Amino acid sequence: MQNILSRLEKVKHTGTDRRGRNTWKACCPAHQDGDPSLLITEDNDRALFYCRSGCQQKDILDVLSALGLKGSDLNWRSDFKPEKKPEFDDFHRMFIAIAEADIARGNKLCDKDRAIYKDCLLRRSQI
Repeated sequence: MQNILSRLEKVKHTGTDRRGRNTWKACCPAHQDGDPSLLITEDNDRALFYCRSGCQQKDILDVLSALGLKGSDLNWRSDFKPEKKPEFDDFHRMFIAIAEADIARGNKLCDKDRAIYKDCLLRRSQI
C-alpha cells in the first residue's frame, strides 16, 4: 500500500471505514486536483479507488500505471483475476424493449421484473 501512497500527492490517512478497512484521501492523478478528491481504501487483497470529482476507474488506473505501478501493486493477491464484464445479449435487449413498452403503456413492473430490468440497464451501460 505504501508503494501506491508514495506516488500520490497530499495523502492523508482518514481512519477506517465501517468494515474496518484503512482509508486515505489524496489528490486524484487523473485530473488537476487542488483539493484531495481521490478516496483510497485498503481491502484485503487490493486497493480500491474512488474519485469524488467523477473520474472513471479506468482513467485513474491508467495514470497510476503511467506513474510506474503494476497490476501486482494494485492487487496483491497472487491468484487475483479481474471480474469478467457482465454479458449483454439478446435476452437483455429484448427484456429492456418489453419492459419499456409496458412502462410506456402505464403498466408497473413487479418487483422481480423491475430488478431484472435494472440489471439489464446496468449491463447495457457497461458495454
